This record gives sequence, structure tokens and C-alpha cells, in this order.
Amino acid sequence: MKSRKNICLIVILAVVILELLPYGAVLNFGNPDGDPFRKTFSYFSLTPFGYANLAPFMTAVLSVVILLHIIAAILCKTKNLWKGIRVESSIAGIVSFLPVVYGFEFYSGIGFAITILLVALFFLSKQNEEERQ
Repeated sequence: MKSRKNICLIVILAVVILELLPYGAVLNFGNPDGDPFRKTFSYFSLTPFGYANLAPFMTAVLSVVILLHIIAAILCKTKNLWKGIRVESSIAGIVSFLPVVYGFEFYSGIGFAITILLVALFFLSKQNEEERQ
């Protein structure tokens, strides 16, 4: 169905837009006065990557790859591309949840929304793949 393909495109565009916002990637810096302070960055920022929070930038790169892959699948109308989109979205969904390994204070609401949208994209692409067979 064309509408399901368009929904996949809208979902991945929403993911990329959320990743561009400066509220997704979280770093907690120590404070000599006691409580650490929290600073948020865009998923495309290299600052969290430099502080060993690798997941946001990796998720952003995977999301752009998925976006280009979905555009190619829609324009070329091939049957085989949706399996790759499904695999990429599952990897991106897992990677986007990895900051929780450091603790929930390294995860934000925007990050949670990105993870949920990538999981939804996984199921939508799975339905697109099954539909083509």
C-alpha cells in the first residue's frame, strides 16, 4: 500500500526532526558544589560523542541512512529494499536505547520518542515487506 510507505516516510522524517532538536542527547557534568548539572544536545552534535556517549550520533547517522533507503524504496518500487529498512530500523532502535546503560539520567523524553518511532518504523517496514511477498 502506498499509504503505509508514506507513513514510513513521515515517521522517519519525524525521527530526524526530533534528532535535530537540542534536547535529545544528555550529558551530566560534575559540579564541585554537589549536584551534577545536566546539559542536552542535538543527536547530530559531536559533543556527546566526544564524552563517550556514542549512541545519539550513531542513531542520527542510521536515521539518515534509513531516510535515504525509504526514499529509494518508494521511488524505485523494488521489493527487496524493505528488508534492509527493517534491519536498519531495528539496529537504530536498539542503539537509541543504549544511553540507559549509563542510567536513566542520561536519557530524555525526546530520546524515548525517537526510540518509540524507530520501533514503530520497524513494524511498519515489516508489514511492507510481508505485503510485497
